[in-house]
Amino acid sequence: FSQGWLRPGQSSENRLHVTVSRGVRDIDEDKLKSFFEVFDSIDNNDRDAALNCAHSLAWNKPVLYDKSPSGRHTISLYNSDVTYLEIVSNDKTSGLQSFKIDTSAIHGKFIGDSWFGGCSWTADERYFAYVAMTKPIDKATYFTSDIFESNKYDFVDDWGEKNDGIVDLSLFVLDIQDQTVRTIGGIDSSKWTVGQPCFLNQNTQDNAPTSHVLVYTAWSTQPRKLGMIYCYQRSSKLFAVDISSMLTTDNGSVDIKYSHTMLTQGVAHSRSPRSSPDGKWLVFLGNEKGFSTHNGCCELFKMDSHRIRSFFKSAEVNEVGLIEKVVAEVRNPLNSKESPSGEMLFPGLFLDQLPRQCFLSDNESVVLSSWWGSSETPLIVSLKDSSVTKLSGISPLSSKSDELAPHEIQKESCCSILDVCGDSLLMAVSSPVQPQQLCVFDCKSRQVIGRNSFISRFSIRKIKQKAVSTNIITTPSVTATTETTPAKSAPTDSEADISNLHAVVFKHEAAGVPFDSILLFPKTLVVDGMSVTSLPVVVVPHGGPHSITPTNFIASSAFLASHLQAAVLSVNYRGSIGFGHDSIESLPGKIGANDVADIMTALAAVERSCNLPDDANNSQQLPSLDMRRVCVVGGSHGGFLAAHLVGQYPDVFKAACMRNPVTNIPAMVTCADIPDWCFVEACGIDAYDFSSSQVPSVEQLVAMQQCSPVRYIDRVMAPTLICLGAKDRRVPYSQGLEYFQLLKSRSVETKLMVFPEDVHAIDRPASEAEQWVAIAEWIKKHV
Repeated sequence: FSQGWLRPGQSSENRLHVTVSRGVRDIDEDKLKSFFEVFDSIDNNDRDAALNCAHSLAWNKPVLYDKSPSGRHTISLYNSDVTYLEIVSNDKTSGLQSFKIDTSAIHGKFIGDSWFGGCSWTADERYFAYVAMTKPIDKATYFTSDIFESNKYDFVDDWGEKNDGIVDLSLFVLDIQDQTVRTIGGIDSSKWTVGQPCFLNQNTQDNAPTSHVLVYTAWSTQPRKLGMIYCYQRSSKLFAVDISSMLTTDNGSVDIKYSHTMLTQGVAHSRSPRSSPDGKWLVFLGNEKGFSTHNGCCELFKMDSHRIRSFFKSAEVNEVGLIEKVVAEVRNPLNSKESPSGEMLFPGLFLDQLPRQCFLSDNESVVLSSWWGSSETPLIVSLKDSSVTKLSGISPLSSKSDELAPHEIQKESCCSILDVCGDSLLMAVSSPVQPQQLCVFDCKSRQVIGRNSFISRFSIRKIKQKAVSTNIITTPSVTATTETTPAKSAPTDSEADISNLHAVVFKHEAAGVPFDSILLFPKTLVVDGMSVTSLPVVVVPHGGPHSITPTNFIASSAFLASHLQAAVLSVNYRGSIGFGHDSIESLPGKIGANDVADIMTALAAVERSCNLPDDANNSQQLPSLDMRRVCVVGGSHGGFLAAHLVGQYPDVFKAACMRNPVTNIPAMVTCADIPDWCFVEACGIDAYDFSSSQVPSVEQLVAMQQCSPVRYIDRVMAPTLICLGAKDRRVPYSQGLEYFQLLKSRSVETKLMVFPEDVHAIDRPASEAEQWVAIAEWIKKHV
């Protein structure tokens, strides 16, 4: 589910309406298709009622779609030959109305992602703020220009991987009543890139005249734009602007006297502003001191909205006492007298964004989803006493029945908050063995109001020879799809149902820092109709390195475990998010060492737990592992680790599959969109100067070389498959190409696959399916 909306019923406030946008990969057309799904309303007094899909429509998904807080208005933003807005209103008085506005003369393409994009409604739902590119200027050469000037070939800096062309952005406000669009001027695009607009709601206890203050995030463009996606430490601040006068005039200009005001001078990485419905509080994410790694522990802050409004009534900005920290950074969740058993306590906040509407009805409680170990966990944060409460007991249904899944799956499931309405949460819930399901949860009663299970009968068909098809698994409410592609396997009509999969999370510790690993495996061991006694092992380290392999459903892992009848071991080594900030900072300067050691530690621990003596108690029904058949699959930093593992432990790993791997850091540092990664991860957390474009010293180049996988190239024996996206801006294509040539020249069996239109993720539907089938076949052949 890419988005979801939970809105009150217009006929009764006790009814809740659920709508979602769901993406389905279509291999034949190589497209990510979108479905807009509307569910029958449910009563907020229900308990575990069925969420039934009333209708599911394939739609030409707009760049951005949103519902107003009351549900009376919907708005769609489209980029096509022209950019235009489409508004549909359903009012009790005037009935159903709709209109379109062509914005091509006002701005360039709309920005609809959750990072640079975002949108916001005023409380009265008259005004709607959004983000779009500034109107592009005409390009000319000396031979086409009327004034003999050239700009067609001028270099324009953007925000790197997956943000091609994101250069100058502006904020815009739609007046639904007048059907006009105004530009918020006064933003210096040479210094800042803006996004994430948020209107301050009017304080219900404030008798002052209505004012419209817009808060937004601005990222510094100085000294240059670095890659933004997955990089949460880019310098950013919150600004505010009072646009009340602009909305009452025809010229669309901002009063210069009360121009844009920086709110968070003393907080690094400020982002994700959210206003409480009663207008009292503004909350946001940031980190007071900041960090240099691409991800880290967030802190939650609050500001008095009345204080922000007062800035625009005086010539001075008094920041004293304006910002209060609600949730502080957590260094190590194990270092606590409250946890004598060694159980990991609250590890701090690790999340991309706050939910669009994150306040409960008391306006003093904020709900969010954050990584707690390997699980995305819903939390309630009190603005009164800074307490953090974990919401537990929310889990997907079993794939076999309507009963809850086994205990460890309940405990280790992932819950992502899609929307909030009053005290009810709309969430997407999944586990390693269960695809996403919708769940509506009541925070007051701490009970599930309703849930659906339309993909609880999801299964993965074995690949058939000379068959290219999309398997359709139909249930009473909706249709889900899985993809297949050709392979050398013998034809078979059998199904490898994911209900046969089982998952167990293992807890580890190194140097006082916790980390996890997740073992996914088939419970019934049958290969080609024959029962087997032990499973091969596929080790899958995640990329980043400061990210995580979650305890949710990952189609590629389920495919490998089911299709290969293998145990898939995902290791969240030290440096992963969700384990406190000490874990993050323990890895820079030690990549290729600590992360490799943790993988080997986890592999040994899992082997000890699985390969028990015949008379030992195997209460978790763990499989027997064949340690003679171990391989590794990884992408990006996971590919970096795969190359390290086959080089450092050539006798352990019998095959490797690498997706856009980092292999030679000195050769990457000057041509990637993340040069800071090369400095920080190879040389330490203080190695990069973000205030200048840095040239590595000889000593730094040596350190980068010492932790690069090419250092061990002469020891590699494992047959190696390398998959590359030719348009990758994160890890240069040359990294994998060089590694392939080095292996080939040393007579190591290797194969290189290049996807010409793919970027770092290799996530075009046809490419993604092709590479995972190729990976499975490579493992089948060599392990």
